Amino acid sequence: MDQNNTVFNIDELITAYIDNEITDSKLRSEIEDLLSRDENLRKKYQCELLTKKVLQSSLKLNEVPPYLYDSLSGIYSNVSGKVNKHTDYEYLTFGGHINRILTRKMMGVPAFAYAVFALVGFFIFYITVIQTQRQLNPYITSGTDKSIMVQALKNFHNILEGKFKPQFTSSNPAEVVRYVRENASFDPFIPEIEEFRLSGVHCNEYNGEKLAHIIYSNSNNEIFYIYQLPANCIAKDKLELPEQVHNTIIDEKYYMCDRVDENECTMALWYKNNVLCASLSRMPKSKMFVTFSNIIK
Repeated sequence: MDQNNTVFNIDELITAYIDNEITDSKLRSEIEDLLSRDENLRKKYQCELLTKKVLQSSLKLNEVPPYLYDSLSGIYSNVSGKVNKHTDYEYLTFGGHINRILTRKMMGVPAFAYAVFALVGFFIFYITVIQTQRQLNPYITSGTDKSIMVQALKNFHNILEGKFKPQFTSSNPAEVVRYVRENASFDPFIPEIEEFRLSGVHCNEYNGEKLAHIIYSNSNNEIFYIYQLPANCIAKDKLELPEQVHNTIIDEKYYMCDRVDENECTMALWYKNNVLCASLSRMPKSKMFVTFSNIIK
Protein backbone atom coordinates (compact mmCIF):
# COMPACT_ATOMS: atom_id res chain seq x y z
CA MET A 1 0.00 0.00 0.00
CA ASP A 2 1.64 3.29 -1.10
CA GLN A 3 2.29 6.39 0.98
CA ASN A 4 -0.73 8.21 -0.41
CA ASN A 5 -2.93 6.01 1.80
CA THR A 6 -2.78 8.11 4.93
CA VAL A 7 -4.59 7.52 8.22
CA PHE A 8 -7.27 9.84 6.88
CA ASN A 9 -8.43 7.47 4.12
CA ILE A 10 -7.38 4.21 5.77
CA ASP A 11 -10.52 4.51 7.89
CA GLU A 12 -12.66 4.66 4.77
CA LEU A 13 -10.78 1.74 3.22
CA ILE A 14 -11.60 -0.32 6.28
CA THR A 15 -15.26 0.68 5.96
CA ALA A 16 -15.24 -0.28 2.30
CA TYR A 17 -13.50 -3.56 3.19
CA ILE A 18 -16.18 -4.38 5.77
CA ASP A 19 -18.89 -3.50 3.23
CA ASN A 20 -17.26 -5.83 0.62
CA GLU A 21 -16.83 -2.90 -1.74
CA ILE A 22 -13.13 -3.49 -2.52
CA THR A 23 -12.86 -5.69 -5.62
CA ASP A 24 -9.12 -5.27 -6.15
CA SER A 25 -7.61 -8.47 -4.70
CA LYS A 26 -4.19 -6.84 -4.22
CA LEU A 27 -5.69 -3.98 -2.23
CA ARG A 28 -7.73 -6.39 -0.11
CA SER A 29 -4.55 -8.36 0.66
CA GLU A 30 -2.74 -5.18 1.66
CA ILE A 31 -5.57 -4.20 4.02
CA GLU A 32 -5.67 -7.67 5.58
CA ASP A 33 -1.90 -7.61 6.04
CA LEU A 34 -2.10 -4.20 7.68
CA LEU A 35 -4.86 -5.39 10.03
CA SER A 36 -2.77 -8.38 11.06
CA ARG A 37 0.22 -6.17 11.91
CA ASP A 38 -1.43 -3.09 13.45
CA GLU A 39 -3.22 -3.91 16.71
CA ASN A 40 -4.91 -0.51 17.04
CA LEU A 41 -6.21 -0.65 13.50
CA ARG A 42 -7.42 -4.21 14.05
CA LYS A 43 -9.35 -3.15 17.14
CA LYS A 44 -10.93 -0.34 15.16
CA TYR A 45 -11.89 -2.82 12.44
CA GLN A 46 -13.42 -5.21 14.97
CA CYS A 47 -15.32 -2.39 16.66
CA GLU A 48 -16.73 -1.10 13.37
CA LEU A 49 -17.65 -4.61 12.26
CA LEU A 50 -19.45 -5.26 15.54
CA THR A 51 -21.28 -1.92 15.26
CA LYS A 52 -22.47 -2.79 11.78
CA LYS A 53 -23.74 -6.21 12.92
CA VAL A 54 -25.61 -4.66 15.85
CA LEU A 55 -27.23 -2.07 13.62
CA GLN A 56 -28.18 -4.67 11.04
CA SER A 57 -29.81 -6.84 13.67
CA SER A 58 -31.71 -4.01 15.36
CA LEU A 59 -32.80 -1.78 12.50
CA LYS A 60 -35.68 -2.71 10.23
CA LEU A 61 -34.92 -2.12 6.55
CA ASN A 62 -37.56 -0.38 4.48
CA GLU A 63 -37.66 -0.06 0.73
CA VAL A 64 -36.43 3.35 -0.44
CA PRO A 65 -38.99 5.20 -2.59
CA PRO A 66 -37.83 5.44 -6.22
CA TYR A 67 -37.72 9.25 -6.23
CA LEU A 68 -35.48 9.28 -3.13
CA TYR A 69 -33.21 6.58 -4.56
CA ASP A 70 -32.80 8.55 -7.79
CA SER A 71 -31.99 11.73 -5.88
CA LEU A 72 -29.39 10.04 -3.68
CA SER A 73 -27.85 8.27 -6.66
CA GLY A 74 -27.47 11.57 -8.47
CA ILE A 75 -25.83 13.21 -5.47
CA TYR A 76 -23.53 10.24 -4.98
CA SER A 77 -22.44 10.21 -8.64
CA ASN A 78 -21.75 13.92 -8.62
CA VAL A 79 -19.74 13.92 -5.40
CA SER A 80 -17.92 10.66 -6.19
CA GLY A 81 -16.81 11.91 -9.58
CA LYS A 82 -15.34 15.08 -8.11
CA VAL A 83 -13.50 13.44 -5.23
CA ASN A 84 -12.04 10.56 -7.22
CA LYS A 85 -10.04 13.08 -9.22
CA HIS A 86 -7.92 13.79 -6.14
CA THR A 87 -7.13 10.31 -4.76
CA ASP A 88 -7.11 6.72 -5.85
CA TYR A 89 -8.49 5.34 -2.60
CA GLU A 90 -11.44 7.57 -1.70
CA TYR A 91 -14.44 5.23 -1.37
CA LEU A 92 -17.28 7.71 -0.94
CA THR A 93 -20.02 5.30 -0.08
CA PHE A 94 -22.84 6.50 2.12
CA GLY A 95 -21.41 4.35 4.91
CA GLY A 96 -18.01 5.90 4.32
CA HIS A 97 -19.38 9.40 4.72
CA ILE A 98 -21.16 8.46 7.91
CA ASN A 99 -18.08 6.70 9.23
CA ARG A 100 -15.89 9.74 8.54
CA ILE A 101 -18.33 11.99 10.37
CA LEU A 102 -18.79 9.69 13.35
CA THR A 103 -15.13 8.78 13.81
CA ARG A 104 -13.87 12.34 13.53
CA LYS A 105 -12.74 13.46 16.97
CA MET A 106 -13.96 16.56 18.78
CA MET A 107 -11.84 17.58 21.76
CA GLY A 108 -10.36 14.08 21.78
CA VAL A 109 -13.76 12.35 21.82
CA PRO A 110 -15.15 10.52 18.74
CA ALA A 111 -18.10 12.35 17.23
CA PHE A 112 -20.23 9.21 17.49
CA ALA A 113 -20.10 9.57 21.29
CA TYR A 114 -21.76 12.97 21.00
CA ALA A 115 -24.33 11.45 18.68
CA VAL A 116 -25.12 8.77 21.26
CA PHE A 117 -25.50 11.40 23.99
CA ALA A 118 -27.77 13.41 21.71
CA LEU A 119 -29.97 10.38 21.07
CA VAL A 120 -30.13 9.59 24.79
CA GLY A 121 -30.98 13.21 25.51
CA PHE A 122 -33.78 13.19 22.96
CA PHE A 123 -35.11 9.92 24.41
CA ILE A 124 -35.17 11.42 27.92
CA PHE A 125 -36.90 14.53 26.54
CA TYR A 126 -39.44 12.34 24.77
CA ILE A 127 -40.23 10.35 27.90
CA THR A 128 -40.33 13.25 30.34
CA VAL A 129 -42.04 15.86 28.18
CA ILE A 130 -43.88 14.39 25.23
CA GLN A 131 -45.09 11.28 27.03
CA THR A 132 -46.05 13.35 30.07
CA GLN A 133 -48.12 15.62 27.87
CA ARG A 134 -49.95 12.60 26.49
CA GLN A 135 -50.74 11.34 29.98
CA LEU A 136 -52.12 14.61 31.35
CA ASN A 137 -55.81 14.70 32.19
CA PRO A 138 -57.66 14.63 28.83
CA TYR A 139 -60.35 17.03 30.04
CA ILE A 140 -57.60 19.59 30.62
CA THR A 141 -55.61 19.03 27.45
CA SER A 142 -58.69 19.07 25.22
CA GLY A 143 -60.66 21.72 27.09
CA THR A 144 -61.57 25.12 25.63
CA ASP A 145 -61.29 28.57 27.21
CA LYS A 146 -64.84 28.08 28.53
CA SER A 147 -63.82 24.98 30.46
CA ILE A 148 -64.08 25.40 34.22
CA MET A 149 -61.25 22.91 34.69
CA VAL A 150 -58.96 24.77 32.27
CA GLN A 151 -59.80 28.13 33.87
CA ALA A 152 -59.23 26.80 37.38
CA LEU A 153 -55.81 25.43 36.46
CA LYS A 154 -54.79 28.67 34.71
CA ASN A 155 -55.91 30.73 37.71
CA PHE A 156 -54.00 28.45 40.08
CA HIS A 157 -50.79 28.92 38.09
CA ASN A 158 -51.31 32.68 38.09
CA ILE A 159 -51.78 32.63 41.86
CA LEU A 160 -48.56 30.66 42.31
CA GLU A 161 -46.72 33.13 40.07
CA GLY A 162 -48.12 36.15 41.92
CA LYS A 163 -50.13 37.37 38.91
CA PHE A 164 -53.53 36.71 40.53
CA LYS A 165 -53.91 38.13 44.04
CA PRO A 166 -56.80 38.55 46.49
CA GLN A 167 -58.80 41.74 46.05
CA PHE A 168 -59.95 41.41 49.62
CA THR A 169 -57.57 40.00 52.23
CA SER A 170 -59.08 38.41 55.31
CA SER A 171 -58.87 35.23 57.38
CA ASN A 172 -62.43 35.74 58.61
CA PRO A 173 -64.88 33.49 56.69
CA ALA A 174 -67.85 35.77 57.44
CA GLU A 175 -66.07 38.76 55.91
CA VAL A 176 -65.16 36.77 52.80
CA VAL A 177 -68.77 35.56 52.42
CA ARG A 178 -70.02 39.14 52.69
CA TYR A 179 -67.51 40.32 50.06
CA VAL A 180 -68.59 37.62 47.60
CA ARG A 181 -72.27 38.38 48.15
CA GLU A 182 -71.64 42.04 47.38
CA ASN A 183 -69.36 41.47 44.37
CA ALA A 184 -70.49 38.15 42.87
CA SER A 185 -74.12 37.92 44.04
CA PHE A 186 -74.03 34.38 45.46
CA ASP A 187 -73.18 32.67 48.74
CA PRO A 188 -69.73 31.05 48.55
CA PHE A 189 -68.55 27.94 50.37
CA ILE A 190 -65.74 28.82 52.81
CA PRO A 191 -64.55 25.58 54.47
CA GLU A 192 -61.91 25.14 57.13
CA ILE A 193 -58.91 23.35 55.63
CA GLU A 194 -56.42 21.56 57.85
CA GLU A 195 -52.91 23.05 57.73
CA PHE A 196 -54.17 26.02 55.67
CA ARG A 197 -55.37 29.48 56.62
CA LEU A 198 -57.86 31.59 54.68
CA SER A 199 -55.99 34.40 52.88
CA GLY A 200 -58.66 36.24 50.93
CA VAL A 201 -60.85 36.32 47.86
CA HIS A 202 -60.87 37.62 44.28
CA CYS A 203 -64.06 38.20 42.25
CA ASN A 204 -64.35 38.67 38.49
CA GLU A 205 -66.61 37.92 35.51
CA TYR A 206 -66.55 35.58 32.51
CA ASN A 207 -69.21 35.70 29.78
CA GLY A 208 -71.27 37.92 32.06
CA GLU A 209 -71.19 35.38 34.92
CA LYS A 210 -69.70 36.42 38.25
CA LEU A 211 -67.07 34.17 39.77
CA ALA A 212 -65.29 33.90 43.11
CA HIS A 213 -61.78 32.65 43.84
CA ILE A 214 -61.09 31.63 47.43
CA ILE A 215 -57.40 31.47 48.34
CA TYR A 216 -55.76 29.68 51.28
CA SER A 217 -52.09 29.46 52.22
CA ASN A 218 -49.92 27.86 54.92
CA SER A 219 -46.61 28.51 56.67
CA ASN A 220 -44.73 26.87 53.80
CA ASN A 221 -46.25 29.32 51.29
CA GLU A 222 -48.26 26.48 49.73
CA ILE A 223 -51.58 27.41 48.14
CA PHE A 224 -54.99 25.77 48.30
CA TYR A 225 -57.33 27.38 45.79
CA ILE A 226 -61.11 27.00 45.27
CA TYR A 227 -62.76 28.36 42.12
CA GLN A 228 -66.51 28.90 42.78
CA LEU A 229 -69.45 29.83 40.56
CA PRO A 230 -73.25 29.39 40.48
CA ALA A 231 -74.11 25.93 39.18
CA ASN A 232 -76.64 27.33 36.69
CA CYS A 233 -73.74 28.81 34.66
CA ILE A 234 -73.37 25.36 33.14
CA ALA A 235 -77.03 25.18 32.12
CA LYS A 236 -76.73 28.61 30.49
CA ASP A 237 -73.74 27.36 28.48
CA LYS A 238 -71.70 30.30 29.76
CA LEU A 239 -69.02 27.91 31.02
CA GLU A 240 -68.30 24.26 30.31
CA LEU A 241 -67.91 21.14 32.40
CA PRO A 242 -67.34 17.76 30.69
CA GLU A 243 -70.48 15.62 30.88
CA GLN A 244 -68.50 12.67 32.23
CA VAL A 245 -67.13 14.83 35.04
CA HIS A 246 -70.59 16.19 35.85
CA ASN A 247 -72.02 12.65 35.95
CA THR A 248 -69.21 11.47 38.22
CA ILE A 249 -69.92 14.33 40.63
CA ILE A 250 -73.61 13.42 40.68
CA ASP A 251 -72.93 9.71 41.21
CA GLU A 252 -69.99 9.91 43.62
CA LYS A 253 -70.47 13.41 45.09
CA TYR A 254 -67.13 14.59 43.69
CA TYR A 255 -64.60 14.21 40.86
CA MET A 256 -60.88 14.10 41.64
CA CYS A 257 -57.87 13.79 39.38
CA ASP A 258 -54.13 14.32 39.53
CA ARG A 259 -51.67 14.96 36.65
CA VAL A 260 -53.58 18.05 35.58
CA ASP A 261 -50.27 19.70 34.68
CA GLU A 262 -46.54 18.96 34.49
CA ASN A 263 -46.25 19.59 38.26
CA GLU A 264 -48.82 16.85 38.91
CA CYS A 265 -51.20 19.19 40.73
CA THR A 266 -54.43 17.63 42.04
CA MET A 267 -57.91 18.91 41.23
CA ALA A 268 -61.24 18.13 42.91
CA LEU A 269 -64.70 19.28 41.80
CA TRP A 270 -67.97 19.09 43.69
CA TYR A 271 -71.31 20.82 44.19
CA LYS A 272 -72.13 22.60 47.43
CA ASN A 273 -75.78 23.63 47.47
CA ASN A 274 -76.10 25.65 44.24
CA VAL A 275 -72.39 26.38 43.90
CA LEU A 276 -69.90 24.47 41.77
CA CYS A 277 -66.45 24.30 43.36
CA ALA A 278 -63.14 23.38 41.72
CA SER A 279 -60.16 23.14 44.06
CA LEU A 280 -56.47 22.85 43.23
CA SER A 281 -53.31 22.21 45.21
CA ARG A 282 -49.88 20.71 44.78
CA MET A 283 -50.49 18.04 47.39
CA PRO A 284 -50.50 14.39 46.20
CA LYS A 285 -53.84 12.86 45.32
CA SER A 286 -53.81 10.63 48.41
CA LYS A 287 -53.39 13.62 50.72
CA MET A 288 -55.88 15.66 48.72
CA PHE A 289 -58.44 12.90 49.20
CA VAL A 290 -58.05 13.04 52.99
CA THR A 291 -58.17 16.84 53.01
CA PHE A 292 -61.17 16.90 50.67
CA SER A 293 -63.02 14.31 52.75
CA ASN A 294 -62.73 16.62 55.75
CA ILE A 295 -63.95 19.58 53.69
CA ILE A 296 -67.21 18.03 52.46
CA LYS A 297 -68.13 15.87 55.46
